[in-house]
Amino acid sequence: MWVVFGSEALHLIWLRMEYKEYQEKTQHKIKLLQEIVERIEKGQEFTDDFRQEIRMVLMHGRNEPNDEDAMEED
Repeated sequence: MWVVFGSEALHLIWLRMEYKEYQEKTQHKIKLLQEIVERIEKGQEFTDDFRQEIRMVLMHGRNEPNDEDAMEED
């Protein structure tokens, strides 16, 4: 009986941690999109650093090809 309660408690802790991480990622994406809109409205150019940040945020969580995979495709 206690094993079930302990298992469920751990499961709830992990769910809470995953949800907090999801919220942080989503807030970062929203902030980035707001900055993109502001720059477009002002007519500013995008720097290479800003483009790289956009790529990193949008590609986060996706399966990116490994260097070995990229080498095989060449």
